[in-house]
Amino acid sequence: MAKAQNGPKFRREPPVARREALVEATLVCLRRFGHEGMSVRQISAQAGVSAGLINHHFPSITALVAAAYDTLATSLLHSIRRQAHDLSKAPRERLRRFFEASFAPELLDPGLFSAWLVFWSMVSHDAEMRAVHDRTYGAYRAALESLLGQLRLTEGIPAFKLRPAAIGLAALLDGLWIEVSLNPRTFKPATAVALCEDWTNALCAGAFPALLTTPGSKAAAPSKTPFFMDAVWPDLWPDAASPPARDLFLGERPSGRMGRCTIARHLISSPRAAPRNVPAGQKLPAGIAVSFADAHVQTVRLENLWQLYWHNNYDPRPSGQTDAPP
Repeated sequence: MAKAQNGPKFRREPPVARREALVEATLVCLRRFGHEGMSVRQISAQAGVSAGLINHHFPSITALVAAAYDTLATSLLHSIRRQAHDLSKAPRERLRRFFEASFAPELLDPGLFSAWLVFWSMVSHDAEMRAVHDRTYGAYRAALESLLGQLRLTEGIPAFKLRPAAIGLAALLDGLWIEVSLNPRTFKPATAVALCEDWTNALCAGAFPALLTTPGSKAAAPSKTPFFMDAVWPDLWPDAASPPARDLFLGERPSGRMGRCTIARHLISSPRAAPRNVPAGQKLPAGIAVSFADAHVQTVRLENLWQLYWHNNYDPRPSGQTDAPP
């Protein structure tokens, strides 16, 4: 009588695990070979699967590269933010830790720079890559705005415009990272951190006139200037072009903008009845509770949030324009 075989049995990987493995294999190939790593043959060989399996899980090689871009950018941002997450530290110390994490050895790996060059080269002509870039860069800038917003509350520091300051700081960080990645002998990571610290010192000293708000300015319309409100996160930095969240139950946290407070909490039968996917251009239902700078509290319809005065230099949309931005 034949004996049963005890060898390993074939095991089918679940789709999510298979997609993650293909994304990881793509990142390995891009790190090693740059643009030449964008090959179905090389990626499938690295993943140990047939080329047909890639086509089964991704509609195109570009879609696979976009998924790899999203995965890597999100992972790196989470890694950097973790180093600056200690709320017991002063805002300046948290910013310094953010700078140090941005020039950590694992972020200065030549292979990482090779992969990033591939991503950047595709952003200008591929809509999917551009969408990933806009989303991940928005999250990166929101992280800087959050840190700078806490710094701005420090006594003795002049009021400055958060969004332009975050854009300037992000440009400095990106430029230094590119230079040190192109040629590590140009300067040491500690020099890059010191330059970012000098920029922060200058900001705190009011050395950037274009970033300062009007000295001694007060809210132009206290009864329309939000102070506290229902939201899914402790802070937000909206502008008039900020899109709303489409899921009005969970909101939209990563962007750091209006999506954090476009949630259906009032003027609706129950928060559980909040729409989970509002089409672009459709009028938003429900509202949130808002406390204003003049100390009064009222319920504001979501569609009217863009007409409030959120910060200095905010340009509210005309009162007749009630549809949310697309």
